[in-house]
Amino acid sequence: MFATSCLVLLAGLAAPLPAAVPPVLLDAPVNATWCANHAEAWAARGFGGFLFPGIVDLLTVADEDRDSHLIHRNDPLLREIGLAQRRLANAGIGHNFLAIDIAPNLTWFSGKRLARIAEQRFRRAGAFARDAELRGVSVHLDGAAPLFDLRWEAYTLDTHGVRAAREAARSFGRRSLRALFREFQGAEILIVVDNLAEAGPLCHELLYGMIESIGLARSIRLHLALPFDATLDHAAFADALRSVKDDVERRIGAAGLQDTWQDAGSLVPSLAPFAAEAALVSAADFRESMLAAKLHAAHYVLCRGTGGGWYGIDPEEAAEYGVLHQQGAGAVRAASAVADAASYGVATPIDTMERVGPAATVSDAYVLRSGDRAAAILWEGHEAGLQIENRTGLVHAVFLEDGSDAYFTPRDGVVELPPLPGPVVLSGLPLAAWAVPAGMYFDTSGPGAATERGLPVRFGLHNPTTTRLGGTLTIDLDPGMSIGADRFPLRLDPGEHMEMRRTLRGVKLTGRPVQAQLNLITDAGAIFTRRLITPQVSRWVTTDWRDGAIVGMPAVADLDGDGDDEVLVATARGELTAYSVQGTERWTRRYRTSFVTGPAVGVLGRSGVRIAVVDDTRRVWILDRSGVPFSRTPIEGDAAGPPAFLPEGDGMLTGIFAVPLQDGGIAAVTTTGAGAWQVPMFRASENDAPQLVRAVDADVHLLYAYHKDTVVRLHADGRSDWQQTLDAPCGAPPVYVPTATGAHLVAPLRTGAIQVLEAWGGASEYLLDPGDGQAARTLAVVPGGDETAPELLAVYDDAIRRITLAGDVQAESATGTTLGGEAALLLHPAVTVIQETTGEPSGTGAAEALAASLTALNLDRPTIYLGSASVAIRSRR
Repeated sequence: MFATSCLVLLAGLAAPLPAAVPPVLLDAPVNATWCANHAEAWAARGFGGFLFPGIVDLLTVADEDRDSHLIHRNDPLLREIGLAQRRLANAGIGHNFLAIDIAPNLTWFSGKRLARIAEQRFRRAGAFARDAELRGVSVHLDGAAPLFDLRWEAYTLDTHGVRAAREAARSFGRRSLRALFREFQGAEILIVVDNLAEAGPLCHELLYGMIESIGLARSIRLHLALPFDATLDHAAFADALRSVKDDVERRIGAAGLQDTWQDAGSLVPSLAPFAAEAALVSAADFRESMLAAKLHAAHYVLCRGTGGGWYGIDPEEAAEYGVLHQQGAGAVRAASAVADAASYGVATPIDTMERVGPAATVSDAYVLRSGDRAAAILWEGHEAGLQIENRTGLVHAVFLEDGSDAYFTPRDGVVELPPLPGPVVLSGLPLAAWAVPAGMYFDTSGPGAATERGLPVRFGLHNPTTTRLGGTLTIDLDPGMSIGADRFPLRLDPGEHMEMRRTLRGVKLTGRPVQAQLNLITDAGAIFTRRLITPQVSRWVTTDWRDGAIVGMPAVADLDGDGDDEVLVATARGELTAYSVQGTERWTRRYRTSFVTGPAVGVLGRSGVRIAVVDDTRRVWILDRSGVPFSRTPIEGDAAGPPAFLPEGDGMLTGIFAVPLQDGGIAAVTTTGAGAWQVPMFRASENDAPQLVRAVDADVHLLYAYHKDTVVRLHADGRSDWQQTLDAPCGAPPVYVPTATGAHLVAPLRTGAIQVLEAWGGASEYLLDPGDGQAARTLAVVPGGDETAPELLAVYDDAIRRITLAGDVQAESATGTTLGGEAALLLHPAVTVIQETTGEPSGTGAAEALAASLTALNLDRPTIYLGSASVAIRSRR
């Protein structure tokens, strides 16, 4: 048995990056065939791919668009590039892209003709990249070009309008890439921007449109390459990358695309050590910046050498390539290299290793895996030297300043290292002792993430060893904090990753960090401990928790058959409580688990009542009417929302509970506890997984699954019979509305509009525009009323509107406060208010404002409100 020492880190540790060290791409005017002829030299320098120009050209537009057709498979240029790609891939340089430059002096966004030509060019680029077996397409944007400046005289804004110009730029990006994806569904897209922060406004809109183009495609990755200073040391580079990432996510989030970006996007650091064939930085500075970029970048690192410097071609050799079809910027031309260009190779000692995480035992160090051993980068070296125990082999040190190295031999199983100047790479370290604690992490959603609902956190473990890792992971928090269950069993194969997401409750924080300690006890008895500190929390959080955080919406049903409804609430501590509608506790049961969804209640024709709720070990609990467990059925995936119940009928001998999953699928279990079916449905992200809407009336037993801007209708056996794309992503769950003339599915969109679909066939019927562009947080159907034009209640941040399905706003009331959070509203004929408890004085909370607003709307129906903190129940009778 061995134990690792504890170290407090001053930065939050985010989830692990992909294990592989990312390849380096070269953005330079290089020719594919010439590169393939020198593949060994490029591989020795450490490059993994190129951006090839001179294939599909957007710089000019002929009067007749003769160049827009797709290239025939026997086209000589296609054969030339395809052959070069295969030769490069065989040499280990397979990440090659077709490069496109958007013409900077053409009004691409001002006419249908140019937009159509662009779509044809991108479609042609996609087909070419696919047939040549390239990785994808890179799009180069000069952010300072006149094209992106609204003040450019070529734009007639008096007729075109600023808003129309922005919409045209966004549409251009969306439609162009979708044209490309129609030909090459598995394409990767690399967008290279010189300086996004100083780019014109239409450059941002173009980028947003390109991100929108991804939609629900399952195979697309979109990378944004932005420039970084190649003289930064590791710490400065890490800070700069974090700052740029936060800025990009802020801009993309403001455009309503944060979830799409988190699902498919990545940031690529771009380094430019040469300009006009002259070195801009020293070779030593560049090597450290390159190593830092490889440690922190997710998928690629880009090197730019548009003026040359990376390679030399004498005139005689250049003349030999005059017959090639790749011309323009991709033609072979005589060029000279920087005198010591060999010193600027991008190969590093870690290229064949796998990334793990920051070291737990040495300050300012990063751990990697190299075969069955660990390696570590000590950025500041180690003044006192190190003692490596349990080692029978050599420890190898590579000093990054000058590339020198040294070997150290063990004595009696211990390697004594002298003081080490940094930065230095050590390899040959014991794998478990170094890599397992480095694979532990604990992180909040970032500074300022705390709200009245609590503080979202995530924590977990990556298994970096070569064997299966089993045991128990526990988390210890500051006193007074609740996170639900704190012991988690582990069964991780090599390379597998376990992550838990929770919300801290019972927290009172202001301007200080959150501390946690992760403890791992393996089946073999080894103990690993790591204490971690997140970035400081910038605001107060006060939650009054009962014994665990309330999860999801409550369920309302007559559990005991006495004619009165009960309100059922689940907590993250594995507690299920039933209240009367007056707030009296009927019963409470505790289970040895932690629930992650709210409960669902199914009323069966012959078998009485069943309750379903999902726990954090991926099991669906089926309980009877009084909470006694009936079965616990495993599902393959993490629940993304509460179960939805469908009764028996339509050929079903028993009812089912369907559960939406974080990976985009849907799983169902029967009310008897048997697994029914599980189907993939969407490409989902951790922050935008699918949800279910139940449609049950006299004639219909169906589910509607929705994710972002897509709605699918499901039958009780898992079949789907139609899919509809909405005009924009949903901002809140749709509602099923049966009327005297037919059924509708009503979806509140993030744009503020409300889209109405015909529930049987999925056809879009019309849009409602009841407000000022605000997106509704919640939509509910008012019981009773006109069956031909039912009334809806739309809850916004600071207002509630009562509208008819035809779109008329019947009444509006301000709440006097910002509701915020996951405002959840459910109207029911016999239920009172469940309010959030925020620690504020009585009468000032969001629940009181909601209740007052409902009264002002003359809505005399009892109402449930839950902001997902803990709850107090009061009567409105």
